[in-house]
Amino acid sequence: MLFLNLGLCGFCGGTLARKMWPGAYGKPKKVGWYCVKAYKNGRATCPYCKAIPEDAIKKAFVDSFNLCLGRNKEMVDELLDCIAKELNDETITVNQRALSRKISNVEKRISDLLNLKLDGKVDDSAYEIKYSELYKQLNELKEEREHNQIFSSKAQSKQLRLERFQEILDDKDKLDSFDDAVFKTIVDKVIIGEMGEDGVPDPWKKLRRPTMI
Repeated sequence: MLFLNLGLCGFCGGTLARKMWPGAYGKPKKVGWYCVKAYKNGRATCPYCKAIPEDAIKKAFVDSFNLCLGRNKEMVDELLDCIAKELNDETITVNQRALSRKISNVEKRISDLLNLKLDGKVDDSAYEIKYSELYKQLNELKEEREHNQIFSSKAQSKQLRLERFQEILDDKDKLDSFDDAVFKTIVDKVIIGEMGEDGVPDPWKKLRRPTMI
């Protein structure tokens, strides 16, 4: 079974998996996407999910893409500009530099503390208390820096995808059929299924309103 990393069930948040069903009376096999949680653990774990034909997902993407090229293109361009400005925010870079300086400062204080202990200028009890305090502070700073690095990496990845999306919009008049390369470049995730405001489950709702980027 092939998992769709871009696909999520709108009811339980589970990953979607690609399933094939044998066609009746010699017809081609049917291909669809189904909630993994329901498939592995039983329908009771996600009772509202349904198998969604792969062709329906492809058609929804083609229709959405062509809408972007039509009367909504100016609005899409404005949206992409806003997103690009947010991703180009230099705050993360500044924070990374400040965190690195703080980490270096704490590391120096730990080193100085160790030298004081070795010189007999601080007793064991005071050393352990201060060392524990500095070591905790150091770990917290390193965790924050690592988190920022991950966020920055994701932002750079999205920036490249935005640029590629803009190129595709500029180069293409429209999509006549599903293009897998364009799909993987543009789509961040596909969420299928949603509980309506009236409390009625709609397994197709978000498929009709796919989110790109």
